[in-house]
Amino acid sequence: MKKTILASALLIALGCHSTTQADEVGISAEVSGMTKYVFRGYKLTNHFHVQGSIEADYQGFYAGFWGTTDQEVGSETNLYLGYGFDVSDSIALDIGVLQYRFDGIDEDYLEYHLGIDFGFAGITFYYDEFDNIYIEASTEFALNDQWSIGLHAGWEDSDESLYDLGISLNYAITDTLTASAFATKKESGDRAIFFGLTASF
Repeated sequence: MKKTILASALLIALGCHSTTQADEVGISAEVSGMTKYVFRGYKLTNHFHVQGSIEADYQGFYAGFWGTTDQEVGSETNLYLGYGFDVSDSIALDIGVLQYRFDGIDEDYLEYHLGIDFGFAGITFYYDEFDNIYIEASTEFALNDQWSIGLHAGWEDSDESLYDLGISLNYAITDTLTASAFATKKESGDRAIFFGLTASF
C-alpha cells in the first residue's frame, strides 16, 4: 500500500489528479516538514522528518517522484505516472500507477489506482500486486480565504479488513505556504495527532 503523505493532502487526498489539459509542460514541487509519519491511519514513526516531491504534467498526463528523509521506513522513494481527464462538467477520472522503492530492503512493488472526482468530493480505488485493496473517500471545504477542513474515510482489505478516519485543519499562510494539523484513527488501534508545514512551488 502507499506509504506516503503528500503533506497538506494527507487526509483530504482528493481522489483525482488535476485534469487541466495545458498545452505546455507544467512543473510543480512540494517540500514538507511533518512531526509524524502516518499512512492510511497507521502511525509508522513518531518523529519529525522532511519529505518532498516534484512532478511534470502535460495535457492530462503526469509523472513524478516523491521521497522522505525518514530512515525508519526504509529510505522510501516513489515513482509514479498517470492520466487525468474530464468525463463531464462535474466528473473527472484519474488512472495511474506508483512504484514504492525502499533502499536496502527488497520490498519494491507496484500499486494501481482509479480515482473519481465529483467536484465536492472524491473516491479512489487502489490495488497492488499483492492483491491488497484500499478504498478512500474524501472532501475538503473552505471556511474562509485562509482556513479549510479536510475529511477522510478509508477501508482496506489486506491481511485484515480495517477502516481509518482522519480530519485536517489547514491554514494558508501565503499562496505557497500552508500549515496543517492532523488527527487520525485506525480500527486496529493506532491514533495520531501531528502537524505539518508545506511549501509549494
